[in-house]
Amino acid sequence: MRSRLDGLRRHFPSARVVGAWLALMALPLALCLAMAYGLSLYHYRSGTSQLADANARRIESILRRGEATLVTLERTTGGQCNDANIQAMARIVFQSVYFREAGIERDGALVCTSAGMLPEPMAIENSRRKPAARVGTMEILSPTHTLQGGRSLILNHPLRADRSRFVNLLLDPKVLVEASDYLEGVQSATFLDDAPNGRFLRLELKDSPALADLTLPLHPGIHRGRGGYFAVARAGAYPIYAVMSVSDDRIARHWRTQMQPAVVVGFLLSCMALLLLRRFMPRTSEADDLREGIAAGELEVWYQPLVDARDRRIVGAEALVRWQHPRRGLVLPDQFIALAEENNLIGPLTRRVIEQVKRDLDALGKLPPDFRISINLARADLADHNLVATLDEIFGMGRSLGRLGFEITERELLANMIGRAREVVEQLRAGGAEIALDDFGTGYSGLSHLRHLPLHYIKIDRSFIWALDTEAVTASLVDNIVSLARTLEMGLVAEGVETEQQRAHLLAIGVFLHQGWLYGRVLPFEALRKLLEQD
Repeated sequence: MRSRLDGLRRHFPSARVVGAWLALMALPLALCLAMAYGLSLYHYRSGTSQLADANARRIESILRRGEATLVTLERTTGGQCNDANIQAMARIVFQSVYFREAGIERDGALVCTSAGMLPEPMAIENSRRKPAARVGTMEILSPTHTLQGGRSLILNHPLRADRSRFVNLLLDPKVLVEASDYLEGVQSATFLDDAPNGRFLRLELKDSPALADLTLPLHPGIHRGRGGYFAVARAGAYPIYAVMSVSDDRIARHWRTQMQPAVVVGFLLSCMALLLLRRFMPRTSEADDLREGIAAGELEVWYQPLVDARDRRIVGAEALVRWQHPRRGLVLPDQFIALAEENNLIGPLTRRVIEQVKRDLDALGKLPPDFRISINLARADLADHNLVATLDEIFGMGRSLGRLGFEITERELLANMIGRAREVVEQLRAGGAEIALDDFGTGYSGLSHLRHLPLHYIKIDRSFIWALDTEAVTASLVDNIVSLARTLEMGLVAEGVETEQQRAHLLAIGVFLHQGWLYGRVLPFEALRKLLEQD
């Protein structure tokens, strides 16, 4: 017996060592699995909060524009219906982007709209309805059926204290709903608090388990629902709430995709601790964060296919930058492009995009002769004397830019920089690149840009394409843009094509180059390569 005890004592230190090693191996594994779940939860909680805040700010901006547009309508028309005022209303609605129609009401009847004079005044209930809210000089009425079909929010501007006369605007509630595909699995909803009428209206909502326990009133912030989380943000002084929700099942699925790498990282955690600490430590400022992200190669180039709608053949792609942030996840351009412009980082950012596009073009190998990848240029790029030199450095002196296109957003072109922009555009054209004016119709001086810049294409803004099926006025404006492009001998590209009806309408009027979810969403490079191999 004693010899057996001595044997056990001799083996006990080895058992302790084995136990210690097992504990050291299990602890990092457990920590990594817990961290993976925590990161999945943080990814969606912070993402829903940011999306809700961003959409609330967007809704507030749209309604403020509505208030300003109503004041402009009052000043322009004086509440009188005649041909000149109807044309003025149509022009104001066209320039406003968000609003589908304007109208003038007198004594409970609609007399005329931006689409024309009514054959006889139409009795409506707007003057007798209680507004959901009065903010400044504007009243907001809950959605109702309108003359052009569909349901619209009514934005009223009383012309008299007794509310017997108004100018108004129609706003499609869908305009207030932000697409939530920026973060996979997140669903969006928008609510109007019509308290004076004792109602809380859902403007747009998909089924979401996280909203099963939604209670009123809504409070801004992140909340726990029965089946997930939801973030709430209010649109400033307006009683409209943006809500983004995510289910527990979606979070769990995201976590399960992280489990395998978490196991690997668990065994390597001890030697990777310093690297991980440095990677996840907050940087000194947002600008430094972006600067280090550019230097670390965290900015990725994804692609939106450009399709010849006649045979659905892919004839090009638009390069769109995404920031794969180590803590925030996938960050979209509207969250960091302005930051780059304010801190002189547009040059390095554009250079990274051009370098990646060059590598991707080389990796694609032989392509159809008309295939091009287009790159968006910011205002700073047009003012930068180094842009052409950067292209020479990346593509080589005497290079051909025949595989490249460059897109200039109309809003970026200020009057005081048209001369410099023309110089840059002419140099790019001389190298073989094609130039397009993006988001045409949403800026302030599109015709001036067409006159002064040597462009190849006009890109019709998605807001006009989305409205083709519902708005006769917008459809006629698209026809006018097509006629203008033909007169100037420019090509046309339609953005935001989502339905077969839109495709058919555009083909009928001779617009053959399309972009949009009907043909494909924004894709990583490898997904684009597979599509081209199948094409």
